[in-house]
Amino acid sequence: MIIKYIGSSGSVDFQNKKIVLISHDFFNYSWERNKNKQFNKKSRKYKCKIKLIELDDFGVELNKITSIFEKDITLNKAGKIQINDYYLDCFILESIKSNWDIKNNNVDIELVLFAADAVWISEKKTLFRTRADEGIVTTKRNFDYNYDFNFDYSSDDKKRELSNTSFKSVPFKMAIYGPCENPRVLIGGSIYQVNCELLANEVLEIDSKEKTIFKLNKSGQRTNVFHLRNRESYIFEPIPSGISEVLWSGDYGFDITLFEERSEPKWI
Repeated sequence: MIIKYIGSSGSVDFQNKKIVLISHDFFNYSWERNKNKQFNKKSRKYKCKIKLIELDDFGVELNKITSIFEKDITLNKAGKIQINDYYLDCFILESIKSNWDIKNNNVDIELVLFAADAVWISEKKTLFRTRADEGIVTTKRNFDYNYDFNFDYSSDDKKRELSNTSFKSVPFKMAIYGPCENPRVLIGGSIYQVNCELLANEVLEIDSKEKTIFKLNKSGQRTNVFHLRNRESYIFEPIPSGISEVLWSGDYGFDITLFEERSEPKWI
């Protein structure tokens, strides 16, 4: 099992020979019901205890761990607790030492973690290649699709499938790669389109969690193109559970990352 903290300046593995995870409550969760009879989750604190065992460089390792935890607090940028394929965005609020054994370089450390959003996330990325990359040659013919759109699709538009194995709709991040003009992707009947031009080596990023749309040039400069989205559809529509048909021209490639959200990480 992989259990570790990933911060902006490094990571701490809780499952190695010198740092051992003794206990934790990462699989606990709770929901609250509001006045409208809807369920929601608030921020949550978690606890875990680790033990440093017979470290030759005991002081160096303890300083390193503290620096990794404190750096994220200073930056006000959450780190991540990772358990296998899932992670939780969080901060380390407290570090309480006990059972010091200076002679043998042992110490127990109880950590208190704070998660503003008590959700465990697993990311799944799917790549959609261009027609040219796959060596496909077709003859173009327009036809009406089974949805009420103001445009027709053609028989050489590429059809693929996207699998969301979660039991509910999930947020996503989509990256579309230039060159292309007015890129449009249809997923399960929802249109994701931005009316802009992408040059070679430029990328369009649509983030449904942050509700942002940016164009990145080859040097990494970001331009906000939120105002250029197709306003006839909701571009941040979550990806539905199950198998969704994906349709696009095939003239450009894109990838989409799905964020499965759970109250606790999946058990192996």
